Amino acid sequence: MKTMFEKLDAAATKTNSFVCVGLDPSIERAPIDDIAAFNRAIIDATKDAVSAFKPQFAYYEAMGIKGFKILENTIRHIRDVAPNHIIIGDGKRGDISTTATAYARAMYEIWDVDIATIFTPTEVIKKFSGSNFKIIETGLDHGTITLSKEGENFEVTTLR
Repeated sequence: MKTMFEKLDAAATKTNSFVCVGLDPSIERAPIDDIAAFNRAIIDATKDAVSAFKPQFAYYEAMGIKGFKILENTIRHIRDVAPNHIIIGDGKRGDISTTATAYARAMYEIWDVDIATIFTPTEVIKKFSGSNFKIIETGLDHGTITLSKEGENFEVTTLR
């Protein structure tokens, strides 16, 4: 069995490329409504010039179950048409603002949660500054902030 580095080396050698294509479909920015077809077109057009594909999970998660099916089909398509290419699952959280926004959409609009831990401590402070909540930097070094309102305290542990 090959190691990951051997697989990456083999993919780069076969395609003579170290290029990785990110698959970060934002519904608002995609030129067509069919994200799966959009991804297939990108994969088909670039597979001979790249050695890896990197779907950013936040964008798929933001579409709910439909997005996960698109992600599954995207990965299957890569395996079918570019079986020797590397697939990097970009699932990091707290990355950049657009990723955080996609995770926020998934948490609040798709999964209907009441509270989500998608922001850094600084972002939480910024979001609640000027609100009716008093901000208490309980354990800022550890990502914990307390929001206090009308005698009730709400501890928020953020991404670190």
